[in-house]
Amino acid sequence: MKRLLAAAALLLLPGCAVNEWQRSYLMVSEQRHAALPEEQAIDLIDCSAYADPLFLEKLEATEAEAQALGYSVFDFEKGDGGLVGALAQPDYVRKLDEFARSIGADLVLYRINYVGTDRVQRTETYDTPRTDTTFHRDVIRDDDGAETEYTGTSTTLGWETQLVTRTVSIDRYLAAAAFFRR
Repeated sequence: MKRLLAAAALLLLPGCAVNEWQRSYLMVSEQRHAALPEEQAIDLIDCSAYADPLFLEKLEATEAEAQALGYSVFDFEKGDGGLVGALAQPDYVRKLDEFARSIGADLVLYRINYVGTDRVQRTETYDTPRTDTTFHRDVIRDDDGAETEYTGTSTTLGWETQLVTRTVSIDRYLAAAAFFRR
C-alpha cells in the first residue's frame, strides 16, 4: 500500500519540475554509465548558430571520436510575460547540464532555435471594484398629518469578476541535444 501511495504521489508532482531533456531522451546505446560527479567538467557545446548541414557534420564528426549515448528533441513556448529569446536559454542549459551528468555524458552538442511566433487569444478573469449606488426617497407622516420627504443615497463597494479576452504573442523554440561519452 505504501508503494502505491508513493507512486501516486510521484504522478501528482507539479509539471514545472519536469526536465524536458530527460522526458524526451531516447537512448541509442545499451551501455549505461554512472552519473558524473559535480566537480567533473562537461563540455556543453552550443550549436544554435550552426545551419542544419553544419550541425549534422558536427554530430557525425563527434560520433567518430566518442560513444553516442542518446538524444533529446522537444519544443517549448515562451511569451506572455515569460522569458523570451536568449533569456530562456540559461534555464534550459542548466537542466541540460543536470541531465547530462545523471546519464554519464561528458560531451553534449545542443541547439535551441527560434521557430516562430504565434498570436493566440486568451480569456482571463480579473477582479474589478464595483460600486452600487441606491437612491432612496421616503415620505414620513407626522402625527399631525404633515408629510416630510427625505431623499438620500447609499453606496456599497464590492468586487466583481470580469472576463477579458486579449491577444498575446507566444514564441516557439525547438531544443535538441546529442549526448556523448568520451
